[in-house]
Amino acid sequence: YTEAVDIRNVIRPVKFKPAPREVEPFTMPKAPVELDHIMAACKIAESVYEKMKKKVKVGMTEIELQSELIYEARKQGSEGEPFNPIVLAGERTSMPHGRPSHRKIKKGDLILLDFGTMIQGFGCDITRVFCMGKPTKEQESVYKLVHQAKQKAIDNLRPGINGKILDEYARKHIEKAGYGDNFKHSLGHGIGVAAHEMPFITFRKEENVPVGVVLAIEPGVYFEGKWGIRLEDNVHVTFDGAVPFTNAPAELPVVK
Repeated sequence: YTEAVDIRNVIRPVKFKPAPREVEPFTMPKAPVELDHIMAACKIAESVYEKMKKKVKVGMTEIELQSELIYEARKQGSEGEPFNPIVLAGERTSMPHGRPSHRKIKKGDLILLDFGTMIQGFGCDITRVFCMGKPTKEQESVYKLVHQAKQKAIDNLRPGINGKILDEYARKHIEKAGYGDNFKHSLGHGIGVAAHEMPFITFRKEENVPVGVVLAIEPGVYFEGKWGIRLEDNVHVTFDGAVPFTNAPAELPVVK
């Protein structure tokens, strides 16, 4: 004889709770095959950037150049965009997270491209800036400063370093030049299957950088309503230091 059992007395309601940072320690370090996919994505992204310098024309809108970028990335094998590409011109480059608009590109504009490509679900994230015509001395100087700040952080990148300290290497370099108030965001973040993964490299909190991660390092200097410059490269953190997957040019590129 089996007594009927009210299932409600057996199964209790299950309450799910957030479990932050339970999975990330295992997904932050990238396996060799994952690194291969990220490197392949980086190679496509740098090639797409070179193509955009040839395709950009005075009179094009930011949205038109964005469309060309996406199309070219797909032609070269990217399976998608890790995030909506940022394409900004002129005074709009002063917006760190601006969205492309119908603003037309003019002679003398700085052009900022922040985008990524994807291979087998793994993406990259780079930012490049170039000038349509002859840049000003100040633009050339700030570009070099941002590049130096990025490189200073990369040169000091080691497994276990505190992200806040790593951020300081770049931030203090910019502050010494008198532009500390113009660096408005964190230094970087991890990349992989998501556009922004742990660890986050920021002055806002302390978070150690484990070996094996791939980081996007992206300092920037912005003059509101005028122009801005951000450079972003992807690096692999090894026991011997940072291995660059991408390399932004050391001097401001010019498109004539």
